[in-house]
Amino acid sequence: MAGDAASAVVLSSGKTWIVVNHAGQLQMYAGTLEGTTTAYAGNAKQYISGSTAVPAAVSLSAAVNTTALSGTLTLAGQPQSFSFSNDARYTTPALLSDLTGTWVGSKGAGSVVITWSVSAAGALTGSSSSGCSYTGTVAVHSVPVPVGVFDLGLSETCTNLGASTTKDFAGIVMLDTAKTAANFAFTTSSGTDEGDVQATKKQ
Repeated sequence: MAGDAASAVVLSSGKTWIVVNHAGQLQMYAGTLEGTTTAYAGNAKQYISGSTAVPAAVSLSAAVNTTALSGTLTLAGQPQSFSFSNDARYTTPALLSDLTGTWVGSKGAGSVVITWSVSAAGALTGSSSSGCSYTGTVAVHSVPVPVGVFDLGLSETCTNLGASTTKDFAGIVMLDTAKTAANFAFTTSSGTDEGDVQATKKQ
């Protein structure tokens, strides 16, 4: 992961999200860290944007202090070190008004364009260029206290050859400093399907 643009969020529940841009290819790691005081360990799955491969199993170990999150991610026996500096935005409660509006992004290595609209009350609706439709909700993550991340609940309904299928996802939304770009990261409860949509706010 050295030299890659990446971001990470660890929620109070231990749920962990790491998003990596490796040479233009998005990789997402979703899992859970558990531990006490400053030492943590857990498991995650690796998802590669545009890939149909089964998510790979990953082990995580991490050390946490007031200024950084650092540790090792091990995939197929190959350890990769990571280090993230503490971002003050995380401890500043997110504002739903910053997410209100229309967002345009893509998934599947850019092959599918998605347009989502978020209302002032946090209702999400939208569609994709592949013919899928979306409904869902976003809300400020507030357990145990409000932080700079949104909780995301999402349903995707797609029709193929006349048959309609719906998948339910849960995840998070992270805004950039300018509040003009957002990362929507989500998985199914089973972890077999995911999405990582980097979107820009439509002006």
